[in-house]
Amino acid sequence: MKKFLWKILLAAICVFAGQCVFWLIIIQQNIRIEDIAEEVYDAIDIAETHNTYTRVIIGDSVCRQLLAPDNQIENEEVCYLGTNQLITVCGNYILLSRYIENNPQTEKVYYFVRPQSLGVDIDQHLFYPYFVIPFCRTEYMPYLEEETKTLLTEKFGRIFVYNRYVKGLLQNNKALLSKYIAKYHENEIKKNNLSKMTVIYLEKLQELCEEHNIEFVVIATPLAGESSDYDWESYMSEAEAYGLEGLLSGYTNSIYYIPEEYFTDGIHLVNGYVNENREEILKKIFGEFPIR
Repeated sequence: MKKFLWKILLAAICVFAGQCVFWLIIIQQNIRIEDIAEEVYDAIDIAETHNTYTRVIIGDSVCRQLLAPDNQIENEEVCYLGTNQLITVCGNYILLSRYIENNPQTEKVYYFVRPQSLGVDIDQHLFYPYFVIPFCRTEYMPYLEEETKTLLTEKFGRIFVYNRYVKGLLQNNKALLSKYIAKYHENEIKKNNLSKMTVIYLEKLQELCEEHNIEFVVIATPLAGESSDYDWESYMSEAEAYGLEGLLSGYTNSIYYIPEEYFTDGIHLVNGYVNENREEILKKIFGEFPIR
């Protein structure tokens, strides 16, 4: 009987050790089992490689819907690097910084983004898997302001921001990740026209482009309804208070409005409508198609 119990114990230890080795390999090799934030990792992979494009478009999920990587073949000059609003302007700053380092031939950057995406901050649901896990790496931390690092560690805990093994474990286990997110997620998200992340890193994006003699343009994605449905006076007053009125000059005035019936959730367009009208939409926004 004793022998039998020892065999069971030994088998359990072997299984446990095997699981530990498996997860260590997964985390060490940055293998992603789950499909959370795949578009972010795809964009990071592109930013970390050299290409021949002279222009690049960064932006949120609406940007990505209209300029998806699947459509990249149509444009030999502009790199489509749209992701998701959850990476905030800070994530786009890191992404673009790495992209320019690997692609010094870049001449122009479009930031194609919903006005509402510029209000997203660290309180947003799923911010942790979309920003902290992919961007709080050792090689990316120097791009963050000390104030940002402090906010992140206060919000999520130092070990959950800096320890790659803890982040890797959460990244590859949806159940654990869901429990962790539920622990810090606030039911009431703070709604701002411009978040603290935006105020800090939109200016840094502009400075980055100026430093490399790159033209930087902020353009709004299409919105549902009409101009009268939005309080743009308040929006631009806030931009002026933060000293961003120059960078966002004309931003809200040039928005292209589409009837609400063509949106699935008030944010993203119906795929069928995009398939039929994509070229026309992009021509109205950028003035030409393919974009140059």
